[in-house]
Amino acid sequence: MHKNKINNTSDGRNGLKRKILETAMELFKKNGVKKIKMDDIANNLSISKRTLYEIYGNKEILLLECIKYNDERLEQDLECYADKAENEIDIIVYFIKNKLHELDTTSPAFFCDINKYPTVVDYLHRTHHSDNKSDRHDFFLKGIEHGFFMPSFNIEIISKFINITMKHVIETEMYRKYSLKEIFHNLILLMIRGCCTEKGIRQLDKFLAENR
Repeated sequence: MHKNKINNTSDGRNGLKRKILETAMELFKKNGVKKIKMDDIANNLSISKRTLYEIYGNKEILLLECIKYNDERLEQDLECYADKAENEIDIIVYFIKNKLHELDTTSPAFFCDINKYPTVVDYLHRTHHSDNKSDRHDFFLKGIEHGFFMPSFNIEIISKFINITMKHVIETEMYRKYSLKEIFHNLILLMIRGCCTEKGIRQLDKFLAENR
């Protein structure tokens, strides 16, 4: 009896953590990080600020956990889709669609604000430069074997170009003239389409037309 009570308490705590992360991330993306206070998050969840601070000590810790949680969910979703996808181009189109939807529902202020939090910047730097390198390399190798990508392109260089370009977009506030969705759409099509063989381009254009 006592053991079941402990398990239920633990499950409830984990459920609350997920609700906090999902609610906080939604508020951060919609309004930017700076505008959202811990009070706002607690009020949205109908919990006390004390409870919130007991789980996440400050806003920077909460923001970091939100981004990690969001990355994990996106990765799991992509992996599930990859298991049933037709080919590598199909997976890329799915990724692009999800990213465009995410950008369409995210305020540019969010991307500007996260650069003010050192632990978040460090995490993003480490993940962009190390996480899933081998998986990404294997993915594009399969695409080359299946005739979708040219064997001469270097995925690490392309990834660096994309990261540098998106950083430049935020720093120069290009999003004030063009939406982040439009910027990302053009950037990815330019980079990815440029890596494709004729077969890959036909397949990419076909999927994009079907999912327009």
